[in-house]
Amino acid sequence: MLAHEYYHVLQFDAAGGSLGWPGTPRWMIEGAAKRSEIVFQGLPAGERRDYLAKGAMGNGELCGDGDPYAVGALAIDWLTEQSGVDPLEFYRAIGPSPEWGTDAFTNMGTRWEEAFEATYGTTPASFCEDFEVFRAGAELVIMASLTPHTTDGATRPFVEVVGSPPRFMVRALRAEVEALQEYWLDRFGAGADYTVRITDRDASQDIRGLPRSYGGGGSLGKCLSSAKLAGLVVLDATCDWSDPDGSLSVLRGFHRDMVIAHLTGNIPSATYRLPIWFRWGVSRYTGDHYNRDNGGYTLVRADALRSLQRVGPLSESGEDFDGLHNIGFLAVEWLVERAGEHSIADFYRALGDAARDPRDTPDPRDDLPIELANGVAWLVAFESAFGLTTEEFYAEFERYRERLR
Repeated sequence: MLAHEYYHVLQFDAAGGSLGWPGTPRWMIEGAAKRSEIVFQGLPAGERRDYLAKGAMGNGELCGDGDPYAVGALAIDWLTEQSGVDPLEFYRAIGPSPEWGTDAFTNMGTRWEEAFEATYGTTPASFCEDFEVFRAGAELVIMASLTPHTTDGATRPFVEVVGSPPRFMVRALRAEVEALQEYWLDRFGAGADYTVRITDRDASQDIRGLPRSYGGGGSLGKCLSSAKLAGLVVLDATCDWSDPDGSLSVLRGFHRDMVIAHLTGNIPSATYRLPIWFRWGVSRYTGDHYNRDNGGYTLVRADALRSLQRVGPLSESGEDFDGLHNIGFLAVEWLVERAGEHSIADFYRALGDAARDPRDTPDPRDDLPIELANGVAWLVAFESAFGLTTEEFYAEFERYRERLR
């Protein structure tokens, strides 16, 4: 922590007394300071890169919703290696705030971009694209190094018990995992492959050092902690697991994510970009149907219908539309009625194939080049699984929405 804050002092001094430039992304400021912590520990370059790459896994895109500390530290480390330029040179290039009322002051919101290009010889936008391609490759190497989740090669959750947790709770949790696997196999033709560790101690203690997903791995205090990218969920069986809308709902969500990971071949999410309505739609559709038979929140469709007036067209929606996850449920429901429930598994299977080797993937939009991280894979997978292009779907779904109103 001391190294982190001291680096901020160095940044402040290099910039001539100000870090408050409008528009300068937090990942540049906090990422460099976070990296300095790791450099201070004296790790060799290779070990440092692996450590930073694991910390960045699942933490969003650099020029999007990525964690400015975890993703930013990896970005600054890679940028420094590629350019051979000390990160403090950027702050020397941006310099102190210009005098109030001058043209430089009026236009200073874009000066950080000019300083970035002058320092590193590339634009911030180009760097972000190149970084995500690098990051996807680094994540693939990490995923390949993780140990298998099962001991016999079967696609199933592998349950291990550590310590002496209450036997009745172990039985209940085993039954829940088995029910989840049976549900997904029966309804969607796809199973999950991961490790469930049931303990008699604080679950969060078992996750340290493993690549986690955004928000600390979906942890719920001492009762549940998950390292999704390592395929491990740890449950403290001494907690109360009777509420299906509490910790149990997180376990159910973890199982869903592990089904998707298996179908895509553990392709990191940085290699494809699914719209939020689809991600939440799949989550709510599969969860709602499971909860109908196993307890939990079951008014998802009613919520979705109430959201019809609040949310604009799916084709124009971004990440912040209120109720977009509810409309996503209706959209996935419509797709399933058209193509069958197995189409969800077909989509993620095709997504993994397209994202793994985009060079062999036909581009559904002639004017868009194939690149690893440009989001084409999901368009290809969508048409393959559901039998229509995204443009056709958006048009037909809007007509369907009009009939529901």
